[in-house]
Amino acid sequence: MVSQKSLRANADSEKENKTSTASSPSSGGGGSSGGAGNAQAGDGSTAVGSKQSKEKPSSDTQIGPDGVSSSAAGSPDASGGEGSKDELVIGEEYMVQRQDGSWHVAHLIQSRQNPSDPKQLEYYIHYEGLNRRLDQWVTRDRISNESMPGGSPTGVGDRTTSTVIPTNAPGDAVTAKKSPLGSNTANAKDRFSGLKPGSKEAGSLVTGGTDHIGSSLDGTDTDRKITRNQKRRHDEINHVQKTYADMDPTTAALEKEHEAITKVKYIDKLRIGKYEIDTWYFSPYPEEYGKVGTMYVCEYCLRYMRLAKTLKEHKAVCTRRQPPGNEIYRKGTLSIFEIDGKDHRFYCQTLCLMAKLFLDHKTLYYDVDPFYFYVLCEIDREGQHIVGYFSKEKESPEGNNVACILILPPYQRKGYGKLLIAFSYELSRLEGVIGSPEKPLSDLGKLSYRSYWAYTLLKLIKDYRTTTIKELSELSGITPDDIIYTLQSMNMVKYWKGQHVICVTMKQIQEHLQMPQFKKPKLMVDPASITNILLTIDLTEAVVAEAQENGAQMIISYHPPIFAPLKRLTQASWKERIVIDCIRNDIAIYSPHTSWDNVTNGVNDWLAASLPHAQSCPILVNPINPAYGAGRLCTVKDDPISERDAVQLIVKHTQMDCAMVSFAPSGNGDRLIRTYAVCAGSGASVLKGVEADMYITGEMSHHEILEATSNGTCVVLLGHSNSERGYLSVFKEILSKRLDGVTVRVSSSDRDPMKLVLQEDASK
Repeated sequence: MVSQKSLRANADSEKENKTSTASSPSSGGGGSSGGAGNAQAGDGSTAVGSKQSKEKPSSDTQIGPDGVSSSAAGSPDASGGEGSKDELVIGEEYMVQRQDGSWHVAHLIQSRQNPSDPKQLEYYIHYEGLNRRLDQWVTRDRISNESMPGGSPTGVGDRTTSTVIPTNAPGDAVTAKKSPLGSNTANAKDRFSGLKPGSKEAGSLVTGGTDHIGSSLDGTDTDRKITRNQKRRHDEINHVQKTYADMDPTTAALEKEHEAITKVKYIDKLRIGKYEIDTWYFSPYPEEYGKVGTMYVCEYCLRYMRLAKTLKEHKAVCTRRQPPGNEIYRKGTLSIFEIDGKDHRFYCQTLCLMAKLFLDHKTLYYDVDPFYFYVLCEIDREGQHIVGYFSKEKESPEGNNVACILILPPYQRKGYGKLLIAFSYELSRLEGVIGSPEKPLSDLGKLSYRSYWAYTLLKLIKDYRTTTIKELSELSGITPDDIIYTLQSMNMVKYWKGQHVICVTMKQIQEHLQMPQFKKPKLMVDPASITNILLTIDLTEAVVAEAQENGAQMIISYHPPIFAPLKRLTQASWKERIVIDCIRNDIAIYSPHTSWDNVTNGVNDWLAASLPHAQSCPILVNPINPAYGAGRLCTVKDDPISERDAVQLIVKHTQMDCAMVSFAPSGNGDRLIRTYAVCAGSGASVLKGVEADMYITGEMSHHEILEATSNGTCVVLLGHSNSERGYLSVFKEILSKRLDGVTVRVSSSDRDPMKLVLQEDASK
């Protein structure tokens, strides 16, 4: 059921779409039920340029401003002559020629003026027994003249439809395609040969199928009836739509209501990025946009437009080159963004509207606040291009880890669907929960999920030699019900003494893993994601032990632990032991060092903030970016500060107990400071020759200090690592904001190796 509440995005005028700075309109959309598409659109494309028939719409046909007819396409009173054979009645069933040349019984839903030739009508049809994404507008010459015997005015579900009659010239003997479920005749070819579409004989063949079919799934005749499990698997693979009789009353009622609202698809094509895509289903865009032939969408901000000209103008001013939100995963040229529906309503609403063009059973809500959206992108020099997405409720009472999931048709059959499925389960494992997609899944969604579940379970059984459903659920994050469903489809589980028991041999596992439908996914999520980071200045054995204890997967060590190449890894030296321990515990090490020194808001900028300053610039300027560089030369803000007051401010800022100071000879700590230069760590080489009233650094040699003070410069030494350590707390805040969901800690074991020891009381 689709709610169109407040779906008025971009509806005031086309001018609103000419700038990316326009206010965001109220467009509906929030994830609910759906399925992952991982197959091509098949025959779902709209026929264009077909030969038109010469009949005219009848005088009684009521055609609105949009060219859509709500009455019969023809009637005896309005036709060109009494008993005309070209009369078509909306609600009746006819044989319709599909794009592959075959004929199939179809239900006429609506008619409208042909956009290419307003004098002609085209008809919106639904192929009986096939998925609604194959529904399309067809021209008159593809429809037979006579309605099917026993045609149902209510649409899908009143009878079972077999397959199709190939197009043929009168008198030609042709071979018909067999029904996917077979035929009750010994020679289907003879029965179909030479029949005209729409004839009583053809109609009797098409309407004659039942669930009790005396044939095999490949169409060969046999006395053995197929099992219900075989029929279910066949229907899923061939996208055979369930009839209302196969559904429970509540589901059937909801399905009829949903179909009544969404039965006609007006938007035939979607133009996004470099692709023009044939759409599959109806989407409740605002009325001004909902009946355009082609919808134009900006691939970066997802703003939608009616005209190609408007899209071109929008591209000239749109500055966005990636989705909003946080990038939480990147591997190679793929990235995934987490988007909060509350923070980015317009983007998420337009994403849902676009997704509805390819998802049938999807409910759209105006309120997207309760959902997270995870958008998969391909990366190139131009930007990050949307491939697909899945949404999930922030709080799901049913424990669903996916609400809707979609891969856009141009990217299907490339492994992206299973990549998103795997990523949803990785998120569930990180949250410590067992998850399942929201039901019902689409037909393509069922195939994708069952293929992913099957491979995952087969691999776990093979690798861990486990045969209990509980253990498989804990290892995979898949619910027991989904495990049972998947293993039943492979005949690997039996119900014995009140519980389901897995019955399988390693030979069966190997055989299944070699089947194409259970092959390893093309793309896999890298499970070695970073969720716990430890910050330190020096990487010591104590810090590594702390990382192991806290479960850190990465240590960011300001100083590199390895300055000289290691020719071997033994337990002989402490550095070798550090490397060995990190390898054993899968702990990554990253050392930024001088990049932290040089960048804006890095270590030197933090140290320069010890004193209030009006301006600051690098001492050694980076030739590529003048804003970067080693050291900082600063001018004191407002009134000058005395040397003693300056030292107190420095000690307070760096959170130290004391500092070593060499005052300039011309004063006794009372000389005023107007300029000062800083360089964290060992700064003598950077500060040498710099004209300033004070140097602030970690360490300098004895003679370098004498040189500076003789030139009238006060020197403040904080200790090498102590001049850098205080920045870790600043960087923790920066990193925590950038990496949502990642725990960042500052090491409590990291400290300067030197301590200040005072003389003990001699009287004790």
